[in-house]
Amino acid sequence: MKKSKFNISEIVNIVLSIIAIVVALISFFGFFDILNIADKIPGFILALIGILLINSTLERKNELKKLDEKIEKVVSITSDDNLKKLEHITSDIPFTFKIIFKDFIDEYHTFFKYAINNQSIEFSDLERFKSSYIRTLKYKTSKNTTFYATSLPYKRYFWVNNEDITPIIKGMSDFTKNGDGKFERIFFLENGDIENDEVIDVLNKQIELGIKTYIINIDKVPSKLQKFFVVDGQDELAWEVTIDTKQRINSTTFTTSKSEIERFKAIYSSLINLDDIKLYTKN
Repeated sequence: MKKSKFNISEIVNIVLSIIAIVVALISFFGFFDILNIADKIPGFILALIGILLINSTLERKNELKKLDEKIEKVVSITSDDNLKKLEHITSDIPFTFKIIFKDFIDEYHTFFKYAINNQSIEFSDLERFKSSYIRTLKYKTSKNTTFYATSLPYKRYFWVNNEDITPIIKGMSDFTKNGDGKFERIFFLENGDIENDEVIDVLNKQIELGIKTYIINIDKVPSKLQKFFVVDGQDELAWEVTIDTKQRINSTTFTTSKSEIERFKAIYSSLINLDDIKLYTKN
C-alpha cells in the first residue's frame, strides 16, 4: 500500500499549529511573564492564526483547481467517445446519400462536433434563432428562473413588430405574466436616444411585457462589458449575439458551458453596478 506523503502546505499548517500550541502552553504557565513579553503573545497568536487561514485558503484553491482539471479531463474523454459514436453513425449512411447529400451531411457532422467539443452552437439563421428563443422560454416554464440580458433599443436590432419577431415577444410576455419566470434587461443608449420616439416605444414595450428595464449611455460602459447576451440565472444556458455595422443581429451562439455562463453573469453584475445605470420607468 502506497504511503501518503504530506505536501508543503500541510507541513506548514502542522508546524504553525505546533508553534501556536507551544506558545499557548508557555503563556499558560506564566513563563512569558518572567521575560516581560506576555502582552505581545496575543498578537503573535493572531498572526499565526492569520497565516494558517491564508495557507488553508491557498491550499483549498489549489485543490479546487486540481478538481476542475480532473473534470475537464473527464469531459474531454466523454466528448471523444461521443465523437467516435457520431463518426460511426455517419459511416452507416448509404453511400449514394453520401454523394448526393454530402454538403448536408458535412454540415450536420460539423454542427454536432462543434456542439460536443465546445458545449455551444453557433448559427446566423433568424428562423433558427426565433425557434430556439421560443423553445428556451417553454423549456424554462415553471422553473422560476430569471433571465439577465443586454440589448440595443432599436427596431433594426431586434424590436420590430413583424411575423418573425412577434412570436418571441409573445413568448416573453407569457413567460413573465404567467409567473413562469422573470426578465431583467439593460439597454445601451446613444446620446439623445432617450428623446427618440422609436427608443421610447421599445423601452415602454419592455415595461408592458413585465420586464425590469435598465438604461445606460454606452459611452459610460467599458468596452469589455459591451456585450449582447441573455443568461439564465439558474446556470443552464446563455446565448450571445453579434451585430453588423448597421446594428442588426447577424449571428448567435448558444452555450451550456459553465465557465461561459459565469462569464456572462459576471458581466451583467458589473453592468448593473455601474454608477450611471438607471432603472427605466414607462413614460
